[in-house]
Amino acid sequence: MAIPLAVAILTKHVLGGVTMAIGALIAGMASLQGTYRSRINVMLAVSLGMAIVAFLGSTIGRTVGIDLLVIALLGLLAGLLSALGASATTVGVQSIVGFALFSQIVLTPKAALMQSLWIFSGGVLQAVLVAIIWPVSRFPVERKALSDVFNSLSKYSSDLGATPITMNRLQLSTDIRAILTDPKPFGGRSEMAAYRQLADVTDRLRTELTSLARARIRLDDLEGEAASALVGELLEIVGSILSVISGAIAQARSPELPRGRIGRIMEKLDESLAASQQPWLNAQISESIRIANSLTGQVRRSVRLAKAASGMTLIPYSPVGKAPTSPSPRWLRASTVSLLSSLSTLRANLTPTSGPLRHGVRLAGALVIAQSLSHISPIGHGYWLIVTLALVLKSDFYTTVTYGISRSLGTVLGVTLLTLLIALTSPSPSELALISVILYALSVSVLGANYTLFSGLMGALIVSLLSFTGQPDTALAGERALYTLGGVVIAIIVYLVFPTWERDFVPEMLATVLSSHGIYLQRVLNYWQRASDEDRGAIQSARLEARLSRSNADASMERWLFEPKKPAQIQPNIAASIISGADQLAWSSLALRVSAPNSDLNLPTLLELANAIDEALGIIIARIRDQNAATVVFPDLRSIQIALFSDLEKTRRNRKDLAKIDSPIAVLLSETDVIVDTIDTIAHLLKS
Repeated sequence: MAIPLAVAILTKHVLGGVTMAIGALIAGMASLQGTYRSRINVMLAVSLGMAIVAFLGSTIGRTVGIDLLVIALLGLLAGLLSALGASATTVGVQSIVGFALFSQIVLTPKAALMQSLWIFSGGVLQAVLVAIIWPVSRFPVERKALSDVFNSLSKYSSDLGATPITMNRLQLSTDIRAILTDPKPFGGRSEMAAYRQLADVTDRLRTELTSLARARIRLDDLEGEAASALVGELLEIVGSILSVISGAIAQARSPELPRGRIGRIMEKLDESLAASQQPWLNAQISESIRIANSLTGQVRRSVRLAKAASGMTLIPYSPVGKAPTSPSPRWLRASTVSLLSSLSTLRANLTPTSGPLRHGVRLAGALVIAQSLSHISPIGHGYWLIVTLALVLKSDFYTTVTYGISRSLGTVLGVTLLTLLIALTSPSPSELALISVILYALSVSVLGANYTLFSGLMGALIVSLLSFTGQPDTALAGERALYTLGGVVIAIIVYLVFPTWERDFVPEMLATVLSSHGIYLQRVLNYWQRASDEDRGAIQSARLEARLSRSNADASMERWLFEPKKPAQIQPNIAASIISGADQLAWSSLALRVSAPNSDLNLPTLLELANAIDEALGIIIARIRDQNAATVVFPDLRSIQIALFSDLEKTRRNRKDLAKIDSPIAVLLSETDVIVDTIDTIAHLLKS
């Protein structure tokens, strides 16, 4: 943004430079979305959208009636675009803001076209400046993302090693795989391979940490306190090592680690196994040692890959096969597929029950109301009402209110103070340019930390850019503050009149969580009955689906609990218990998958238990979806699980090959006990 302003002042073409700076500003804020190519795509899309609405705003934005139609269509489109994610939402919202701002400037079509070209060129310039550093940067996005993931794994491991042990769900704020699907252009293939493999390792580490924590709980259940303490110490050591790896990745250096600590713990675990005289405890200690060896192997691999990512060693890059030939470039094929997928998603949301469509209708209605009020209001600069509404009104009540409060406080202070400052001091164009650049730098730096402060700085930045068209008077500060508060009030009222309450979706959300976790558990139990590569793939897919549904549940619960209190089909404490039960099912499924034997068990009682669990979860899910569902007989899971224990004892005595799998059998009995208790508890909660 600084370049257009500097050139404008030096060449005396202030308005053209300011218009170009606005294009650069919008593109710069959009650059916070995406990674590499996806970031450029968002910047160009926002710039193109801003150029189009600027032309419309400057030519027909003051035509009463037509302006209402355009603003309504932009609101509806912005709501629908929310179905495509944050990047598309940014394009929609910024288009509304652009139409509101540029409708204040009436131009001829020729002048408006030139203005749009300046805006788009500013966005292109900003995109070029972003891309120009790619060849010399050392994977900053990948390093930051992986460092965050390893830091989260470090804290997770340390928490699991604490006494008494508490199983908390690991929440990763970074989607590392989404970042790696948009690789850095001009990046070294060896380093890129290291980052991809590190991403793969994080999933294995997560699995092994959770499995070892479950093994520690089983040791406590069998009064193996000494072995449990050793496992806890190992988890804390692993946590400290993962923290070192996180720092090394962030700084692109080789991790420096103390030697021998893990080896001493493993020797003590072996000694504990040799000293124990209890068969079931021996089996659990043996299983803990097996998982610990797998975990420490992944830790060592992480260290090697972190060195490779720092450039200390090389990871061989060997492309498999030959790229298929095609008459069209790869980027064109990918863009076509992405466009068709987006259009399909938008078509799927053109239904009355669609959340994005409802949000679009709500936003369109609010914008029409605001635009109509700006026409009849005796107070000028009504566009500020539109800008506030576009930025505040969100698809859920929680975000609308929190953004509304933050924006009210920030914008009123920022806009008022800077408007008064400019009105009283009358700065020169060069001074305004300096103020604008400083405000832009500060707003970007605080965006992720404090939205209130960001709103104040961004509002002040808009004031400074608009001041190039004429110095504001002191009364303008009050007008903008009034319109900001008015926009927030309208947003909340419109949401209350035409709401999309999260509580209406909670039953289906809970049903989806239990259903996905039930499918995951069934896949694992089937694998115990008949192990195959196909089953392993199905288990992984089911695990990812369960993880996604669980992440969505967190966001849904947060929105629901913030809404005005009204009678709901399911009480919040019961919903939280159901989600907690789903976590237990996930941990037990993971422990069973990791400990599954390679040989088929073919136990009729295990198959019976799996079918009974599936039936029980089906009954619970039906009850969640419909509290008035017909009462059916709930399967006696506990009796079947006890029968499984007896069946396993008989089978072990009759099959020599099962003498080698005491550890997996111990895990099976322990985890099915937890699963049965969890499902019975959820069923009891729904009856009460």
